Amino acid sequence: MTAYRDVVTSTAGETWGISGPNFLIGYVILTFAGYLIARWIFAPQQRGPKDLGIPLDSLSSPEWGLMRRPEAAVNAAIADLLSDGWLVGTPGRCAPAGRGERPLRTPFHGAVLTAVANAGTHQPTTKQLLADPTVVREMATMRGHLERLGVLTTPARERRAWGLPLVMTAVIALGVARLVAGLNNGKPILYLLAALFFAALFTMAAYGEPRHLTRAGQRLITEKAKANPDLVISKATRKGGYVGGAGRDIGLSVALFGTSALVLAHPAAASAFGIEHTTYGAIPTAGSSGSSYTSSSCSSGGCGSGCGG
Repeated sequence: MTAYRDVVTSTAGETWGISGPNFLIGYVILTFAGYLIARWIFAPQQRGPKDLGIPLDSLSSPEWGLMRRPEAAVNAAIADLLSDGWLVGTPGRCAPAGRGERPLRTPFHGAVLTAVANAGTHQPTTKQLLADPTVVREMATMRGHLERLGVLTTPARERRAWGLPLVMTAVIALGVARLVAGLNNGKPILYLLAALFFAALFTMAAYGEPRHLTRAGQRLITEKAKANPDLVISKATRKGGYVGGAGRDIGLSVALFGTSALVLAHPAAASAFGIEHTTYGAIPTAGSSGSSYTSSSCSSGGCGSGCGG
């Protein structure tokens, strides 16, 4: 009975009945373990092979664009159609030219061209082209090809991958709740703040990690971007209205780095399609999001001054 009273007395002044040091240690473990376990359960595409041996020149610019986002695939196709003479841009209008200077590169290019032609006198935007049945059908075919190659994950797995950031959000919520409770009880919270900071880094990494790409896809598009640095539109180039090296392959520049090359090279057409300057950031390397994070710990003798207990 005496021992029970001692336990009750020792924990009565602690937030939630858990001492600051014990909670801090458990929270740090939960952050690391929660991230790794949730990543394993919800993002299986992130533990696949890193290299599938796919040649960098084997994919079309819309396929590279689709590895970014669907509108990038359409914009890349528009850039190619303009470069190949299949589309002609005039102020307020971009219409089929009748016959291009070279054959259509892929069925997806043909689908985008057909959608523009079927619009008649109405000028479609990129968003409207994305909803066109012909474009939707060819994009599904293109996506299926990239899934079979192993660079895009399936839509079901893409939705499932949201479990990782949601788990980390719950971890953050627990830490914030403990922080508020500790403040209300007049407890020091310095070390808990540090633990929350590192938990926030894990959470941001979870939200920033691409869910539609596999590890191989992330590596492939990163290698393609590194192999074509001259296609990047710098701020100086953009201000001067000059496309620089991106002029050799505007479609690929649009797919990899954003729409600036298209806007600068074909401003009338870009305006007609509602395309504005957009820059795509670097693709995070698979597995790197947690490798550089560290966590601080403290001994039981030193935690009383800031563990939020």
